Amino acid sequence: MSRKIKFISKKVEIDIFSKRRQLFEIQDYPWVPSGIREGVTDYLQFTLKETGLYNIVSSHILKILMKTGHQQIVDLCSGGGGPMVHLLDGLNAFDKKYKLVLTDLYPNIESYQFHKKNNSQISYSEEPIDACKVPHDLKGVRTMFTSFHHFDDQKAKGILKDSFDKKMPIAIFEFTERNLLTFLLCLPSFLGMFLFTPLVRPFKWSRVFWTYVIPMIPLVTLWDISASVFRTRSTQELKKMTSDLNSSDYSWEIGRTPTTLKFNIIYLIGISKN
Repeated sequence: MSRKIKFISKKVEIDIFSKRRQLFEIQDYPWVPSGIREGVTDYLQFTLKETGLYNIVSSHILKILMKTGHQQIVDLCSGGGGPMVHLLDGLNAFDKKYKLVLTDLYPNIESYQFHKKNNSQISYSEEPIDACKVPHDLKGVRTMFTSFHHFDDQKAKGILKDSFDKKMPIAIFEFTERNLLTFLLCLPSFLGMFLFTPLVRPFKWSRVFWTYVIPMIPLVTLWDISASVFRTRSTQELKKMTSDLNSSDYSWEIGRTPTTLKFNIIYLIGISKN
């Protein structure tokens, strides 16, 4: 019986998760009230910090910084601040020299100000920044955490090409690997919001309202995190996407890194050889 259940489970996983699906995520739409969108991204920022899910990728980022000589990190699609906010402390543990710029198409200014207040190495852009067209004056190692899957193939390719054309290093990380285990592991986030929302900083009354009075933040989070799993690209799909972005002075590295809580982080790193 157990073998039969295992076989059925494997078949379901192959049938459902084998193909990437460009599902919509509610927070992507401009009509979504900022209190709801920021509530979702603030909670994601909180959980990623508390679980330390991305801590293991610090070595990748440090390697890029040292190899390229850049002293600034430009975080794209930062949401409520993103993992780079707390990873920066580790990078600067022995030598406070690396700086971080937070950017987003929908800047979460209140959260950015909170992070800047707690770390003088952090700054942010008040203007919307399109990850497909990063301004020339924003130079440094580009990072993206749990956000690359938001873009369809054309725009995702545009993000990579923009870094490639400008010879800017980029490091993309996704923990929402497309499989049944990741999907099931993400589901408890819905209940977690009711328990941990009072601990999320900076405190916002809008977050309390949209969690406990009208629970839109938990519902949007449940849908968006589920959709994220189906939207995340595999390593093979990323290799195909970068296959025609080749030159003698720019290279790509793609792989998977095991981390805590049974998750695997898919990463894509582009770096100029010079």
